Amino acid sequence: MILKPVVVLDKRTIHENGANVEQWLIRWEGLPPSAATWENKSELCRRFSSMNLEKKVQSEDGGIVVSSEAQ
Repeated sequence: MILKPVVVLDKRTIHENGANVEQWLIRWEGLPPSAATWENKSELCRRFSSMNLEKKVQSEDGGIVVSSEAQ
C-alpha cells in the first residue's frame, strides 16, 4: 500500500544534526487523523513534488487553505 499525503495538519522546526529541519504533520489518505506522522518537509516535497503540498495546509479553524494559484 502506497500512502499519499492528504493535508498538512501542522508545522514545526526541530534541531537535527546541527541544523534546523522543518517538519510537517501529515494526514495520510485512507488512515484516520490519529495516524498522522511528522515528516521532513524537504523529503515530502521531493517524494510528492507533483502534489503541491504547500497549498494543502490546514488552517487553525480546521479548513484547508488553498491559494488562488491552485484553482
